[in-house]
Amino acid sequence: MLTLWTVVIIAASVFAAVGLLLILRHRWSPAKRREANDATAFYITVAGTIYAVILAFMLTSVWEDFQDARINAEQEANALVNVFRLAVALPDSQRSEIQEAARAYAQVTIAEEWSAMTREEVSPRGAEGVERLWRAATQIEVSRPSEQAVLQQVLAELAKMTEHRRIRQLQSQFRLPGILWLVLIFGGVVTVANSCLIGVEDARLHVLYIVSLTCLVALVLVGIAQIDRPFHGTVRVAPESFEMALATFDGADGK
Repeated sequence: MLTLWTVVIIAASVFAAVGLLLILRHRWSPAKRREANDATAFYITVAGTIYAVILAFMLTSVWEDFQDARINAEQEANALVNVFRLAVALPDSQRSEIQEAARAYAQVTIAEEWSAMTREEVSPRGAEGVERLWRAATQIEVSRPSEQAVLQQVLAELAKMTEHRRIRQLQSQFRLPGILWLVLIFGGVVTVANSCLIGVEDARLHVLYIVSLTCLVALVLVGIAQIDRPFHGTVRVAPESFEMALATFDGADGK
């Protein structure tokens, strides 16, 4: 989905590149630039290849981080569902406490934690929900070996859920370092500027080359920026797994 800022950034990049091209054509005729085409083309090939590798690596890296964040959130929700289902084998009063705590945690995660992560904050109610689950699980008193086995599984799943929650919070704060953004932006400027140095007699054809190259580079950079932070922006990990968990809870209760 292209937002207004995406369109503005791409348009500004295109105008800047075309402006540079027109200035170069005015000050340095295509005929003179053609004399250096061989050297310029070799330099552009080397620099362009290096920049293409950097772009591909960065885009792949941020996409993998985005997918890891989505999978981690799903695993957290799955562990919560397992806690809810395992509680069925526990005594009635204790089962009710754990299941209600699990439901409340899912609701708070959807309603508050997701929005808090966009501000790089931790929801106090989310932390309270985790503590409530742990208190409910650790205060369970069992009398039969089968209940003891279930309790151990509940604690194991709760430990997994807590671990995935911590990872999710860390992922919400991760972003590409400024030095890498400097490399990406500087590399894009150098690549486009070097392409303006090639001597092409047909001005319209040269403008078309520059516009298409600039759009491609700018779009890739915007794409990296959009998925660089998995829980921010228009392209982000949604709390769908927790919404499905709530649906599972309702289905188990016969609602």
